[in-house]
Amino acid sequence: MFKRTELPVASHWGVTIRNQLLTRPDAKGLAVFFPGNAYPGEGPLLYYLRLAAQEAGFNCLNINYGFYGAGADITHALFGTVISESLEALSKAKQIPDIIIAKSMGTIIGGEICNRQNWSPRCFWLTPVTATLPYIERLGGEVVYGTADNLFPPEAAAELEKMEGVKITAIEKANHSLDIPGDWRTSLDILHKITETGVSFLKQV
Repeated sequence: MFKRTELPVASHWGVTIRNQLLTRPDAKGLAVFFPGNAYPGEGPLLYYLRLAAQEAGFNCLNINYGFYGAGADITHALFGTVISESLEALSKAKQIPDIIIAKSMGTIIGGEICNRQNWSPRCFWLTPVTATLPYIERLGGEVVYGTADNLFPPEAAAELEKMEGVKITAIEKANHSLDIPGDWRTSLDILHKITETGVSFLKQV
């Protein structure tokens, strides 16, 4: 049975960020989930991977962002604020992450936090963007991206392919949400495949 604890953080956007920590006494370690700009932690990719991490015996910290609650847009100038607020939540968890599972913008947030803290967790990168590549090169891990993702163009994919110590799953015709528009059946199959890929990743930690 997991205990749910709220880790509140006062945000630049005038709201209280309610980060959720799920813990068990015999946990293997901590898995931290960094959502995307428009893809919250309850989105299906992160939701099912979190269930898989719980089943695998990990404590789970679901990071939220202040601009979510304020209904605001994020700008590059405020990335540092998001990173600082996420670090505050991590400090309240009082555990160093063993695993990071990040989506889209969250791959930058999680990667930069690891650089600043000199952490080297196992990383599962969902739909990274071009700016994530230096973090992937340093930390390694597993990457899942869609070949029709306009935020991860072919030249970024080519750079990724050159990296050592990185396992890559490219989903044909999938967009930045790892969906295929107009084909819900195949999109559900993709969700299942990615979750199973995550389960295999968790077993190796």
